[in-house]
Amino acid sequence: MLFRAGAQGYLGKDVQAAFSRALELGSKTGEFQVLLPALYSKWTYHLVAGDLAGMEVIAADVAKGAERAGDRVSLMMAGRITGNTLFYAGQLVASREVQERALAQYDPDQDRGLAVLFGIDVRVALLDHPMLNPALLGDGAQARALAEKSIQYAKDLEHANSIYQALYMASNLDFIQRNAESALARSQELIRFAEDRHLPYWVLPAKWIEGWAMTKLGNFRAGMVQLENAASNRT
Repeated sequence: MLFRAGAQGYLGKDVQAAFSRALELGSKTGEFQVLLPALYSKWTYHLVAGDLAGMEVIAADVAKGAERAGDRVSLMMAGRITGNTLFYAGQLVASREVQERALAQYDPDQDRGLAVLFGIDVRVALLDHPMLNPALLGDGAQARALAEKSIQYAKDLEHANSIYQALYMASNLDFIQRNAESALARSQELIRFAEDRHLPYWVLPAKWIEGWAMTKLGNFRAGMVQLENAASNRT
């Protein structure tokens, strides 16, 4: 299901059908831990679609389910989903507090395998938006330190989606901080990384960043061509 999302995009019809089927099957088990990956996938769909209301509904369901289940992984994932939802709702301080509590629950020995279940390592994901938080709140040095920590941990795991996520979010940090040179280098690394693994969906966001960086560095014509191509290929 998550591999299909990486190849086709989270909004693809086949991907949506797979998410819905997973929710249906997970609900029948009566076990929240089984349902959680499907809820997370559906939440990701709403995230990519820019549907904050849908994200908030899933986040609330996950928080309630995790509280009832009471296990560490469920509570940690609820913190991740709730924290990211708060971030996109503009509640930056609350988002950071929730995600920091969730990050404190992460166990490197026990939780490495969750990257396969949820598509991205939980620690990498819990560093990503807290990385953007200090940048938006004025602490650029802390933001860059978190970005490097996320990238290094993802590379140590040797998990492709986690590496891509860490690099992509770091390139978003470069965009926020208007660091075009770093954004260009990261975006080009991302494009090579995704193309080598035949994951075209992941190439497109990197090309947006690359096009922006090109224009900022004076290569306006090539940058605009890249941005126009990315826009025309958006799905």
